[in-house]
Amino acid sequence: MARQKIAVVIGANRGNGLEVARQLGALGYRVILTARKKAAGREAAKKLVRVGLNVEFAHLDVTDANSAKDLARHLKKTEGRLDVLVNNAAI
Repeated sequence: MARQKIAVVIGANRGNGLEVARQLGALGYRVILTARKKAAGREAAKKLVRVGLNVEFAHLDVTDANSAKDLARHLKKTEGRLDVLVNNAAI
């Protein structure tokens, strides 16, 4: 049986990032939706989960090296790998 592919979409709480997350989820990916603003990221992930997509929110502030390291540790622990990375951060 094929493993579900894992995608991380950076800056995905709105706009293009959210749409990319939605489309990857619709294609069967497990999507890790990241955002700098936690409340906005959680709400965006909930919207996608409500329509049946496999989406999880993870906080990421790309201007903070520790935030990026925390996300990398989280992904290594929970997923063990990454198949797709979409960098949509607007900085």
